[in-house]
Amino acid sequence: MAREALWILTADLVGDSTRYHKTHNTNFTGRKGSSSVDIFRAVGERELTWAKAYAKPRLPYERLYREIYKFKRVSPDTHVTDLVNYLEMVSSLRYCNPSLDRPVMRHPDLQPNNILVSDTNEITGLIDWQHCAILPLGIVAGIPAHFQNYGDPESEMLKQPQLDLPSDYNSMTPSEQNSVKEINRRRVIHFLYAALTKRLNQDHYNVIFDQSLILRQRLLQSAGRPWEGDSVSLRAELIRSILNWLAIVQINKVAPPVDYPEDVVQETVDLNAQQREADVAMEQMRHALGV
Repeated sequence: MAREALWILTADLVGDSTRYHKTHNTNFTGRKGSSSVDIFRAVGERELTWAKAYAKPRLPYERLYREIYKFKRVSPDTHVTDLVNYLEMVSSLRYCNPSLDRPVMRHPDLQPNNILVSDTNEITGLIDWQHCAILPLGIVAGIPAHFQNYGDPESEMLKQPQLDLPSDYNSMTPSEQNSVKEINRRRVIHFLYAALTKRLNQDHYNVIFDQSLILRQRLLQSAGRPWEGDSVSLRAELIRSILNWLAIVQINKVAPPVDYPEDVVQETVDLNAQQREADVAMEQMRHALGV
C-alpha cells in the first residue's frame, strides 16, 4: 500500500449515480463487465437515460458560467445529442493492449489528509476508501489531482525541478516569495510522483503519459458528469477526440463515426475557452479564501 494504491481485483458494476436526486424511475440497472468499452457505454447510457427523463432548461450550476450565457437558461437538448454521439463513438474506444482492461482498485482521493504516517515517516495506511470504484487500468491511471501540476510546461515535460531560488528572491514581496515557493513545490511533487511511479510501478507509469488514453479518460469523465447546465464540456471533448482520432484508434484506421460542422466547432471552442477562464478565476478565489 505504501507504493501505490493500485490493486488487481474483480470487475465492478456500473449503475445509477448517487450524485442525482432522481434515479429511481430511470430503469437503468447497470451491467457487469471487465472491458473498458462496457464501462464507456454503460456510463453514457446512464447519463442519457437520466437526461431524457429529468434534465430541464436551467442556469449553469457554476455561477461564473452564467454570465457567458447572458444569464439565460441552457437547454439540455444539445447535451442529449452529444451523449448520443458519444455512444456512437464508444465501439471505437477499445484498447489495442488488452492489459489496459485489467481491473484495479485505486484510492479515489489520494492526498496528505488520507495518508497515515508514523513518527518514523513510514506510511501505515490509507483512509477514506468509501467512494472507491473498481475500474480498468486504462481508465484510472494518472497522477492524482493533489500531486499533478498539469498546465506548467516544465512539469508536463517532466523536467527535473531546479530548487535554487531566483537571484532577486530577497527583494520580492512576501506574496511573490510565496508564489515562487508554491511553484517549486508543485513541480517537485509532480516530478517525484512520476519518478517514483516509474521505479515502483512501471505498468502504471507507461499508461500515465499515453496520449490516446488521456483522450479516452477525458471523454469518459465529461460523458459521466451529471448535466448541471453545462452543454459545452462534453462537446468540446468529442471535438478534441475527433481532431486526434488517429491517436485513439491507432491500429484500426477507421473514420470518426460522428462529426461537427465548422461553425459548431468554432463556437464550442470559444465557449469552452471562456468556461476554462472562469474555472481558473474560481480556483484562484478559492485558493485566496483557503477553501
